[in-house]
Amino acid sequence: NKPCRYLLHFEDKEGNRISDECTIIANYENTEVKDRFFREKFVFKNIKYDKNEPYYLVIIDEETGIIKAKIKFYIDIVIANNFDF
Repeated sequence: NKPCRYLLHFEDKEGNRISDECTIIANYENTEVKDRFFREKFVFKNIKYDKNEPYYLVIIDEETGIIKAKIKFYIDIVIANNFDF
């Protein structure tokens, strides 16, 4: 397996980006699955999210631009607006 770079972001069902983009560099040669986990933080747009509508984590191969996966998520955020303190 050769090292890969993936671009990740979240989209709504219409394909509109709702988060920033993270880059994952998958170049670990360790065969232990537990040693190949990644943890990333995404910044989401300050909009109202419908907990009944699907949103998608999109994973794109940086080299080819091909979408490798679209993983369905449901976002249930209780507080979504900025506060004026």
